Amino acid sequence: MVNCTADRQKIRNIRPDFRALLVGLHWPSLPFGEEDYTSGQVSFDVADTEKFTEQMITRAAASVADSVRARRALKTIFLAAARSIQAPHLPIEVVEAYLALNNEAGLGTAGPGGIRGTT
Repeated sequence: MVNCTADRQKIRNIRPDFRALLVGLHWPSLPFGEEDYTSGQVSFDVADTEKFTEQMITRAAASVADSVRARRALKTIFLAAARSIQAPHLPIEVVEAYLALNNEAGLGTAGPGGIRGTT
């Protein structure tokens, strides 16, 4: 946002007294706030979506399920979120990816606090 000077200039052409207020927020985006970016290995470069997605898949797979099927599901989920973070409904391929990830994690229907393998 800081670098979007052209956008701010456009609004100033319409409303000369416009003053932008830029606010940055962060909240735990991983379950239970288990975030650790101290290693310096995570790229937040939005121009490199593939690298960022692969890093997030690796991190999530390590804590959920690290299998080919789980990684494929995670990729579907992350790419769908990158396309539309506020989609009005989950596309069927994302629903199927969550179901596959749940199956790979062995959670059944008990949720993350349940005993693995229960249904």
